[in-house]
Amino acid sequence: MVLLLLAIGLLVSVKSQVIDIFSAVIVAAIFFLLVAFLITRIITRPIRQITKAADGIAAGNLNQQIPIMTDDEIGRLAYAFNEMSHNLQTTMANIVDERSNLASVLSNLTDGVVMTDSEESILLVNSAGGASV
Repeated sequence: MVLLLLAIGLLVSVKSQVIDIFSAVIVAAIFFLLVAFLITRIITRPIRQITKAADGIAAGNLNQQIPIMTDDEIGRLAYAFNEMSHNLQTTMANIVDERSNLASVLSNLTDGVVMTDSEESILLVNSAGGASV
């Protein structure tokens, strides 16, 4: 009888240790999954910012800037993106200025000006040229 009680006690003790080990493994796995999730979020955050800014530029909002947090590849990409955004803004402003100047010159000419493409489709005409077309 004493041997039976010792065997049952030993079995309960071993079973309890197995459950404790199993619980520890589950807790460790959850901890590592949480750490992996947080690291993934930290790494992909700058990429999401760059994607959002690129979508803004594609929608016509050219003054997109990304904060540069690091000097690694993502930081250099953010810097290049900011430079591209600035250069694109400057280029578009120059184009608008040139177009405004051209429109001013054409509207003040007394001679008719008509610009066509190779298929003779009219691309540009001033007010004096409109009377002759």
